[in-house]
Amino acid sequence: MSVKEKENGTPAQTPQKQEPEKSFERTRRDLRLAALLLLIPILLLVIRTGWFKPADDGKVVLAPDYPLIKDEPNSQPTEDDQQKFEVSENGGAVALNYSDKVEYGLSDQTVTLFFANPGSSTQAVVLQIIVYGGVNVDTGKPEEYLLAESGILRPGYYVERLDADLESNVSLASGVYSGVMRVLFYNEDTGERAVVNTEIPVNISVS
Repeated sequence: MSVKEKENGTPAQTPQKQEPEKSFERTRRDLRLAALLLLIPILLLVIRTGWFKPADDGKVVLAPDYPLIKDEPNSQPTEDDQQKFEVSENGGAVALNYSDKVEYGLSDQTVTLFFANPGSSTQAVVLQIIVYGGVNVDTGKPEEYLLAESGILRPGYYVERLDADLESNVSLASGVYSGVMRVLFYNEDTGERAVVNTEIPVNISVS
């Protein structure tokens, strides 16, 4: 019997008996870590595939047939006192007054132009200013970028300024660009969009 056994009155534990317990704890810790590392990509996959979806109230959301378009805030009355065109039922007629000179200010991001929907028109219009940039290699047609879009211009209203709405990843430099005024026609009462539109070639001066 050793001196240590005599002093304590109990057999001393040897390092050989402690080693299996340490090895077991280390193995259990490694297994937990491995399980955690395996769980992370599984959770990411579940979220990406949409298995976890936020609870809803069970309501069905219906999209409108004709989206609501607000009147253009920068429009002004033409005061032309023109009489409406006489058209057949469900028909329409439009007379447009415009300038093909368009300017875009880089500092204030404002488009300056002149476009009028005379009082004789039977359709409301929405005006889009499209700037061309490069050629699409697949279609051979110019790439189009929306520079500005008006709200509704009702018959008897004109506009001389639009707030630009160029995509954030597109920038213009000083110079002259080719483009079009794209005119979209709408039923003034129902908001239904007509199947036809008009495109007017313009030069867009950027400074």
